[in-house]
Order: sequence, then C-alpha cells, then structure tokens
Amino acid sequence: MNAYGWRCAIYYTSFEDEVLGWAEHEGEYGSGEFHSYRKKVDAYLQDYENDLVVHKLRFNKELTPHDCKHLEHVLWDELGSEDDYRKAFGDEPLLKLVAGLVGLDQTAANALFSEFINDQSLDSHQLEFVQRIVRHIVANGYLEKSTLNEHPFTRHGSLIDLFEGRIDVAQEIVKRIDQLNGRVAI
Repeated sequence: MNAYGWRCAIYYTSFEDEVLGWAEHEGEYGSGEFHSYRKKVDAYLQDYENDLVVHKLRFNKELTPHDCKHLEHVLWDELGSEDDYRKAFGDEPLLKLVAGLVGLDQTAANALFSEFINDQSLDSHQLEFVQRIVRHIVANGYLEKSTLNEHPFTRHGSLIDLFEGRIDVAQEIVKRIDQLNGRVAI
C-alpha cells in the first residue's frame, strides 16, 4: 500500500529495440543559413520605421515599381541573395511576404473599412464579419478572398447569406479587400 492507502502493483517489462537500417544525407541548406536569413529578414522588417517602403505597406499607402525594386535590393542584395529568399520563403511574392510579416496598422485598417464599421444599418453578425476582416488584415497585411469562405468568416453563414438583401454592401466590402490586396500585386 502507498501513502494514500491504495494497493500498488509493480510490473516489470523488458523491451529491445532493433535497428532496421540507417542512412546519412547531406543537409539541403548550410548549417543555420536558412534560419539566419529568415531572422535577418524578420529583424529588418521589425524595424519598419527606418524603411519608407515597409512603412507604406504597413500604413496602406500606394506603392510604385521602384518601391518593389528597393525591397528586392534589401532582401536579395543586402540581407542575402535571391536564392536565400527562395530557400527560406519559396515562391511567395515579395510584397505579399513583407505585408504578411509586418501586417497592417490598426488605424489604417479601420480607415479602410470605416464606412462599414460606422454603418448603423448593419446587424450584429454583419458588423462582426467586418471586424473579423479588420482583425485578419491587421495581423496578416492582406486577405485572400477565398478565406471569406472559411471559418471563422462563415460563422454566421456565407457572405451571400449574411448580406442577403444587401448584396451591394457585400460587393463594397469585397471591393475594399481587392483594393487592399492590389498594393501587394505589383
């Protein structure tokens, strides 16, 4: 018996592991290269006040092809190479990656959707839908429209069901999402 008055039984087991085979392979990347490049990019983007282009992305300002070239130069020449970028981030488009890492400023997101946030004619579910969009773009910098067909956006039904009789409002919301996403499509 143990200290609590329970009967305890002791069981002994014996296991033997058998090695079926082993193989050694060279790593795909040099030691730490993958992680160090990613860390350099993250560190650079965290200090976004020092870079006008990153600031523009974060505050939903219009970008130019020159802005994109600037980011290519920073990420592909100063912090590493285009090959380093591809190894770390795959085929992710540059502006989309940067926007996703820095997000969107809350005030800029609210301004983009203020018409809907302040619309007293929207019911609570519709307003919650708009607020979910705002939270998502603040965290991720953009929103793939296909995401609107997934949980949690479909919590109260599809976009069409949610805005039944108010399709014009749903179309305006999607137009704002397109406008937001357009800045990372250069």
